[in-house]
Amino acid sequence: MCRLTFLVLCFTTLWTHLNAVPVEPTPSIEHPGIIGRFTQSGFNNIMRNVVPKLGEEIADMDLPDYSGNFRRAFGKVSYKVSRINLIDFIAPLANLTSMPGRGVKLTLSNATAVINGSWEYSYKAFFLKVGDNGTFVINGTGMGLSLEVLFDTAESGYPNMTIGNCDAALDDVDIIMSGGASWLYNLFSKKLSKAIQNDVNEQVCNEIRDYVGRFGDKLHALNLSTPVLGGKASIDFKMVQPPLFTADYVDVFFTGKIHAVNATDERVEVKAEWMNRTDVMSKMMYIWISDYVFNTMGQFLYESGVMQYTLHPLNIGDIPTDSDFHSLLPLETYALRRSFPELHEQFSNRLVQLGFKLTAPPTFKTSAAGQMMTVNSAVTLGAVDESGEGETVATIQVELDILIKPILDAEHLSAVAGIRRFHTGLESSTFKASRKQEQILQKALLLLVEDAGLPWLNGILGHGIVFPVLSPDWRFNNAQVTTHEGYMLVETDFGLVPVTEHEIPVVEDD
Repeated sequence: MCRLTFLVLCFTTLWTHLNAVPVEPTPSIEHPGIIGRFTQSGFNNIMRNVVPKLGEEIADMDLPDYSGNFRRAFGKVSYKVSRINLIDFIAPLANLTSMPGRGVKLTLSNATAVINGSWEYSYKAFFLKVGDNGTFVINGTGMGLSLEVLFDTAESGYPNMTIGNCDAALDDVDIIMSGGASWLYNLFSKKLSKAIQNDVNEQVCNEIRDYVGRFGDKLHALNLSTPVLGGKASIDFKMVQPPLFTADYVDVFFTGKIHAVNATDERVEVKAEWMNRTDVMSKMMYIWISDYVFNTMGQFLYESGVMQYTLHPLNIGDIPTDSDFHSLLPLETYALRRSFPELHEQFSNRLVQLGFKLTAPPTFKTSAAGQMMTVNSAVTLGAVDESGEGETVATIQVELDILIKPILDAEHLSAVAGIRRFHTGLESSTFKASRKQEQILQKALLLLVEDAGLPWLNGILGHGIVFPVLSPDWRFNNAQVTTHEGYMLVETDFGLVPVTEHEIPVVEDD
């Protein structure tokens, strides 16, 4: 019965709600790195698209066979009803209400159902035996479904989802029998209608309970990490506390930590800053991304050595051939003779080598102007032979501010970076560098950052992150990203692709 679209329905009932009494979040010393908000308009959109599909899937349900007998006049009537199928189910009205502190309740009302099947009977009186067979159709109206979805968050950060009460009621049925002698099948048609009515009510809930149990297992098997930095790292989407219900939306709280792909799966303390989420409800969904998330990326970049790099004559091709760096500080022997004659006298047959290493994790601070990435690194100037062996002759401290502008294309969040501040300082050297020599080093390093480092960083930022969606059939629509003090905010509507043609009215509460 329950395939992809019902999976979407069950999943969204876990994260959504309507018309609830406000409930305070579970006390927690942690502030989440990422917060997702699902609003009433978003829920209504899902209900319009998914409930018709739910009806199609319920319509695949098979019902058990029936048989019985009773005495009539001078004989005994035996009957059997088989191949009973629910062939059509339409739910014209849908609603979702909150159960504060527990979960949500999905309600379908005024639904209609069409059931068909085959019948056969035999009548035996003394030595006389007759029988017949035919088909029947039952039109059921006034069917309602009330389903409770309960959830919490496991210690592992995975969501737990269970089914509470489930009540289904098919209020009125009209049976039409075809074939055979009507005076006989009319004897058991009412009994058949009542039995099928009861079984439909029970079987619908059994099917849903069975599915949600299996879906709960799938939730625990989900990989709650998404690749970032071109697959070099992952971002953690485990939940840090149960969702928060209010009268107009539900907020869901995620870790948002970026870590190495092979990092151990363990709960970590999240120390993100508070993010302003007041009166933000006009879109279907919102995603707040704290600076904490990006600063964990900076920690990963520092610890992993991804930004550690050595430039020497063998990989000089990493710098574009039209860069002025080649004329300013070519990595050949004559560069020392021209720019650093003192070094040339000491290392007459050596080549120039530059080494780059972070001295601290890059930090990220977001404001209305964008996001500022601050990088502190040490650049070493070495005199080496062709095998790369040699010694460091100077160490330069480099401080770099890079302004990052986020870009959102559907579910893909990426960014583009530009240099805002570049400062160098000679920390140590084996020779007394002149002001001109320091300027040569500074200009060469700036060219190196602009012509090689920045394109590399923009390539990494271009990979960005792809936000998880309910299923491959759903897409963000009219999405935008803005920057604020301490966080980024993604605002988006969403819908099915392709758009479902059939829509149903959604019950709007006063």
